[in-house]
Amino acid sequence: QRAVLEGHQGWVYAVCPITAAGKQMLASAGVDGTVRIWDPETGQQRAVLEGHQREVNGVCQVTVAGKELLASAGSDRTVRIWDPQTGLLRATLEGHQDGAWAVCPVTAAGKELLASAGTDGTVRIWDPETGQQRTTLEGHQDWVCSVCPVTVAGKELLASAGDGGTVRIWDPETGRQRVSLKGHQGGVYGLCPVTVAGKELLASAGADGTVRIWDPRTGQQHTTLEGHQDGVWAVCPVTVADWELLASAGSDGTVRIWDPETGQQRVSLKGHQGGVYALCPATVAGKELLASAGNDGMVRIWDPETGEQHTALEGHLGLLWSVCPVTVAGWELLASAGSDGTVRIWDLGTGQQRAMLEGHRAEVGCVRPVTMGGRQMLASAGDDGTVRIWDPGTGACLLTVPTHYPPQATAWVAGSLAIGLGAGILVIKPRAAGWP
Repeated sequence: QRAVLEGHQGWVYAVCPITAAGKQMLASAGVDGTVRIWDPETGQQRAVLEGHQREVNGVCQVTVAGKELLASAGSDRTVRIWDPQTGLLRATLEGHQDGAWAVCPVTAAGKELLASAGTDGTVRIWDPETGQQRTTLEGHQDWVCSVCPVTVAGKELLASAGDGGTVRIWDPETGRQRVSLKGHQGGVYGLCPVTVAGKELLASAGADGTVRIWDPRTGQQHTTLEGHQDGVWAVCPVTVADWELLASAGSDGTVRIWDPETGQQRVSLKGHQGGVYALCPATVAGKELLASAGNDGMVRIWDPETGEQHTALEGHLGLLWSVCPVTVAGWELLASAGSDGTVRIWDLGTGQQRAMLEGHRAEVGCVRPVTMGGRQMLASAGDDGTVRIWDPGTGACLLTVPTHYPPQATAWVAGSLAIGLGAGILVIKPRAAGWP
């Protein structure tokens, strides 16, 4: 511990770095309705920014006309822009119909804008220079449980789905919904792109026990895959003999391999003791295998061609919610996350655990690789209301993003991190210069 910064009268909800007069400072915000600027080197308070009428839930740095300013989000339904050097209020952005809980910078068409998220279920995009609202990302009426990138006509878009049972396709740059896909009878908990006859389509997994294949451009349903005896939690593409197939996992304890073009089931993988909640492709000795994880706390590696189990990875204490491949120093490893609050890194060649990433204070429901500053990092989303960015090589946590609502899903889309929340979608575009 280097210093303790005291001054707030109550809980502190958010902190962020901020540059003032060329010097790196720290901004904090909390239940007392103030934003405070600190010198982290000396521990001295430099300024108190007052104006919010209720608690302040989020702060971030934002660049306006080449100058670094500070944005804050409050329960008084406003987002405020401050000059951290003078402490003066530059603008008040009004539009949220309930409290604003998070803010972050986002770049669109080469210009830095500001995104805010609120308990009114919306994400709003603002021009911090003019104070005008640019767009609102809204549509889901329930929790957003899954997000993934999907390419339509050469452009990377965002697919989202949740408890409401509707899959939505968005333009992450404009925030506009492109198409709505309806057909599932219940929640949709898994999404992934899949190639069929050379065309990129979208697969969805639902509580109704079906996997559905959609054309994300037209919104038309292509195929329905039936066979699971209970809800389906996850889907992912897997390559067998140079042919792209589709894997699905469900509460019936099975992993199933399908031909997405014909809709036929190729093989059923059995071994898990309980529901299977996560899937991803995994490369071992140059061959693409399949990783699955679920209620029994095990990560299992399968040969999708033969249906045989290759390896079982033990270490987590409790059920597992997510797995993903991650590359460290040119070596493809596997990350897993679960109810024990940890993210673990595994060497699939040896079956040994390489690292355990600790920091979340509750279950970790999702882990995904993200590329920042030309390097592959790892993003994890936890029920503690945070998304954390990790260096998988060192195990260091590089950034903690407070989301206030428990994040349910993450995806790396068009250079941005999309986070599915209980009240909408938060899209964050990190600036490469801020990364080690």
